[in-house]
Amino acid sequence: MTRGFLYSVEREYPVVIDDLWSAWTEPAKLEAWYFPTSLKSVPGATKSELHVGGLWTCGVDVTEYGFTAYDLTQRPVN
Repeated sequence: MTRGFLYSVEREYPVVIDDLWSAWTEPAKLEAWYFPTSLKSVPGATKSELHVGGLWTCGVDVTEYGFTAYDLTQRPVN
C-alpha cells in the first residue's frame, strides 16, 4: 500500500543558506519557528538527528483541544 503526503509546506526565506540549515537542524531553533502561531512546541520534544537511522520529531502542544501531537519521522540518510 502506498501512502500519500498528509500535507506539504513550502516557504521562501530571505536568509543565507547556513542560517536556514541551522533553523531546520538545531532542535532549539526549530522549536522557535516551526509551529503555527496559535500553537506551541512541547519543550525538549524536538529532535533532528541527521545520520543514518536518525530521528526527526517534534511535539505540538494542543491542550486547548485536549491532546499533544507528535510527528515522528525516521528518514534514511544516503
